[in-house]
Amino acid sequence: GGYVFLREAFGPKIGYLAGFATTMVTVPGTAAFLAMGVTKYLGLTNIWLDKGIGISLILFMAII
Repeated sequence: GGYVFLREAFGPKIGYLAGFATTMVTVPGTAAFLAMGVTKYLGLTNIWLDKGIGISLILFMAII
């Protein structure tokens, strides 16, 4: 929605830049948030194990 609005209002270059910037900021943050949510749901208490599983989940989804 935001991309279409900006493209129509300011042209395709601004629309593309805004869409690209939004994707580059929100997608990695969302992936990290969800990966840490899974580890908290599992009830693990070791912080290094939490982070290791979180990183593994992100890598697994990136490979897929």
